[in-house]
Amino acid sequence: MIKRKLSVALSVFLATGLLSPGLTVAAAPSINPYGTVEAELDFERNIKDVFTDEDAGATVVSLGSGNYFTVKSVNFSQGVSKIVIKAKADSAGLIVIHKDGEKGDVVGSIKLSGTDGEYREFSTSVKDLDGADTIAFVQTMGTSLVDSWTAEPGETPDEPENPDQPENPDQPEVPEQPENPDQPEVPEQPENPDQPE
Repeated sequence: MIKRKLSVALSVFLATGLLSPGLTVAAAPSINPYGTVEAELDFERNIKDVFTDEDAGATVVSLGSGNYFTVKSVNFSQGVSKIVIKAKADSAGLIVIHKDGEKGDVVGSIKLSGTDGEYREFSTSVKDLDGADTIAFVQTMGTSLVDSWTAEPGETPDEPENPDQPENPDQPEVPEQPENPDQPEVPEQPENPDQPE
């Protein structure tokens, strides 16, 4: 009992910086969306269940209509062209992707279809995601089991994919110069002019 109280007190002191004021605390790392991101990451969520699907050997999030999960600190440094989820559904469904939480602006919608008990990839084009963002996956119709998601890089607002610049800008034409410029003619002089004798 004393060990427990001591460890709790020590944790509180360390967390508040009272015991070690020179110790800096690093912020939570950002999420890289360009690789596989597991749906069960523990951020804000309103879900039916999180469990291990024995058939797939994966931990999945069970969503019903109105359920969602949120992923914070997602670093969309390369922009986003589309988001792909790996999910299983018994029938048609819809997952809407929101920016800045489950009530934020809609950036894309993923239509699900029955998958006959298998996990399949479903995708949607997205807009307005760049830099650090929070996104929420909200099931608005049907039910599904979501295993993971990933983002495909896209154009960022600061760096257009194809800038509108010619490869070789037009240069003004330089007029041709003659090899030997014309010189005015000099009148011929006789070699020995006639002199009076």
